[in-house]
Amino acid sequence: MGRIRLEGYIAVPPDRLVAVASALPNHIALTQAEPGCLSFSVTQSPDNPCHFLVAEVFVDQAAFEQHQARAAASPWSEISAGLERHYTITKDDSPAKETPLGSRFAAADVVQRRALTEGEAGRAWLARLDDTLSGLEQAWGITIGPALPGGTAAFVAEATSADGANLVLKLPTPGTAAGRHEALVLGRAAGKGYARLLRHDDATGALLLERLGDRLDTLDLPYERQLDVMCATLLQAWMPVPPDFPGTTGAQKALNLAQSIVQLWSATGQPCAQAVIDAALMYCRDRAAAWRPESAILAHGDPHPANILAVPETSPTQFKFIDPDGLAIEPAYDLGVLLRAWHDGIAGRHAHDIARAHARYLTTRTQVTTEAIWQWGYIERVSTGLHLLEIGEIEQGQHYLSVAEAIASTAG
Repeated sequence: MGRIRLEGYIAVPPDRLVAVASALPNHIALTQAEPGCLSFSVTQSPDNPCHFLVAEVFVDQAAFEQHQARAAASPWSEISAGLERHYTITKDDSPAKETPLGSRFAAADVVQRRALTEGEAGRAWLARLDDTLSGLEQAWGITIGPALPGGTAAFVAEATSADGANLVLKLPTPGTAAGRHEALVLGRAAGKGYARLLRHDDATGALLLERLGDRLDTLDLPYERQLDVMCATLLQAWMPVPPDFPGTTGAQKALNLAQSIVQLWSATGQPCAQAVIDAALMYCRDRAAAWRPESAILAHGDPHPANILAVPETSPTQFKFIDPDGLAIEPAYDLGVLLRAWHDGIAGRHAHDIARAHARYLTTRTQVTTEAIWQWGYIERVSTGLHLLEIGEIEQGQHYLSVAEAIASTAG
């Protein structure tokens, strides 16, 4: 069966622009998460703000019909009811290919969909993938193997050097690389607490890294033990902020999270109590006000059990982080990211006290101030819960928010 392509626009009256624009991010995220969706975008026309340009591609007619059924049963259906839709729907009956990128290298489906959501830059990245990787093989004297499983925003594959060393090649999509400072962090770390960066190509963003072992989240360890590993590794990984660091500061991160929380709470239908949001926003203001350049470190920005891997042939087993964002922020932020997913036992009338005890545990492992860890952890728990709802991970997102609500409702 051929792919289904829809192109056209929605005409929105001026008095409905705000409602439609507010609902679109959730509708787009839920559609892009559908397994049969290859690409989906809705953008406001630069020539006519009352026209929203629609472009979507589904793997086949069944996937297209499933999308229509899901959308018809969603809040988007009610919000967009009665709007004029001017669409052209076509079917591509040409033989389906594993990838439009050439015969040798194939990015995972989820990576292809991610790139297609990034507009022209993402489509160009896909179209050039074979040429880009072949060029890196020549320039770096390596042989690149098939894509590794698990990547969502980059082509990641095993690579072998001329002398037989096993390495990893990572080529992020343009949108993923934007705003991140992965190469800067890895380069300055020089293998301490992070995967060792062997080569970096500025033009493509490609990274050649040492090959590590299993991810921490695959080792069947209780979360408290995983926290011990991540805290010990963070103490190795944290380093001074370099002069003229171009990345996000702690104050900016707090303000960005506050804006995101407000927007997502509205876009997802206010899925938790106002008190949960009020507490998160209060903590955002506190952390923004507390930021001082002299107390900032170059932080990972997103440490979690899937972003830390074992170092082969070490006893006891050592670990290193991968995929840093790079933030000029207080150490408590990284620990707050660890705290956000520690839900164990947080329930009942002592939920707040149990959650506070979790924050104190991280202090015992790092000597970082508990209150700062606590505030960042609560902000991240709320922000992450809302984000999970936005991308269609409903059950997981609701769990994050229900824990945050239990904490807020049992505070002294």
